[in-house]
Amino acid sequence: MTSQNNGFLYVGSLTKPYYDAAVMSAESIKDYWPEAKCTLFTHESWVNEKRDSQIFDKIITNVPAHCRAKLWALDQTIYDKTCYMDADTYCEHDDIKYIFDELQDDNDMVMTINRAYNAKVVYFTKEKELEHYNEEHKKLIWEGGVPDGKPLYAVHSWDPTANNGVYRMKWHCGMFIYNNKPHTLKMLHAWYKNYREQITSKKDWEKKFDHPKSLWFWDTYAFWRTNFYTNYNVSIKEIHPKWNFVNGYRDHELSEKHQKVIHHYTIPGKPQDEGLINDPGISNTIGDFDVFR
Repeated sequence: MTSQNNGFLYVGSLTKPYYDAAVMSAESIKDYWPEAKCTLFTHESWVNEKRDSQIFDKIITNVPAHCRAKLWALDQTIYDKTCYMDADTYCEHDDIKYIFDELQDDNDMVMTINRAYNAKVVYFTKEKELEHYNEEHKKLIWEGGVPDGKPLYAVHSWDPTANNGVYRMKWHCGMFIYNNKPHTLKMLHAWYKNYREQITSKKDWEKKFDHPKSLWFWDTYAFWRTNFYTNYNVSIKEIHPKWNFVNGYRDHELSEKHQKVIHHYTIPGKPQDEGLINDPGISNTIGDFDVFR
């Protein structure tokens, strides 16, 4: 366990339930690690000063009210090593004390893999077309449906040689650790700027971007663009899913040695089971993104 000035960063600004969930998440960390340092970005009118001052070392209230305010906040960290945490996360193991040891001097960020978009995704409508894939790929096959009712088979290819945008968009951006080196902070600020451009380009998407319009709202797409098309030289290392155990991970990725530390419930799920977060819907909470203009 390191003794540097390291801490956790939360943003709860879209709606008050996200603030409430961020507080609950930080409290869960404090339960296992009372000395942990936490910073919260939120709105002043929501803050319960008596309670929150016991949980957070710093509370910043001049936060824009949009769904990706986290990108605005990242480069404002006060820590040497920062662990950004989505509000819908919950600490479940005292190994949280060792989380900052995952980021060493030879890397600038550590992240988990996004199992939904970790690599090239190949779709088939005939089961026999899967025969040339190896057993590891076949374990990752899921069966769904398409509008006409025909079965759809998908293989999530783990081939590291896959050289395409979908593969490079493999990182999960809901929990990650980063250092405070200038080139890292510059990249994080550029990520926010690129997302602003992306989110306001829905009407003329085809003129600016080479990938499907369905990615317009996804901050992971902006993260990939920032790192692929620019030269910030930010080094990223993959860490074990126990640090960001999303609903999509399977239990076989855990073991006695690697027990779940942070559960990322995503919507819906705990703490949503307690009524804290309801998916407000993009159209109701974000509108025309006036805040970005």
